Amino acid sequence: MEKKVSKTALITGISFIIYALALTVGPKTLYPGCDPAMMMKCTQSLNVLFGIGIVVGIIGIVNFFIKTDIYRIIASIAGIISAIFAFLIPGIIIGACGMETMPCRALTLPAIYVISGIFIVVTIVNLVLLFNARKLKPTNDQAKLV
Repeated sequence: MEKKVSKTALITGISFIIYALALTVGPKTLYPGCDPAMMMKCTQSLNVLFGIGIVVGIIGIVNFFIKTDIYRIIASIAGIISAIFAFLIPGIIIGACGMETMPCRALTLPAIYVISGIFIVVTIVNLVLLFNARKLKPTNDQAKLV
């Protein structure tokens, strides 16, 4: 008897993997920052974002194999925290280049901000769905009453 993957598991896993790709592959291809050979603040920020992307991707892949809602709730909370850090790292924690005309300021940072914001919203919606689904499931004590 094969159990299908739930909708919330698909939402969580796919959104995490897309966000991970956006953090790891995006700054190297679609919205590149400054020249990595120059080792500016933005280069360091993008290296940290790459690491965050790897962790988020692992969480997304593991999500397909875990069947409990509590794991998905914890994964969603971890995803929100990682997206907040991804938002803060290039802007506040590490920083980026000082000149507004640099590629990191003009293209990379706005893309990271938008993608992180969208991921936070999707993950919060998923978290609400998970909490609602958890409320609808009877616990062991409720099942004994029936």
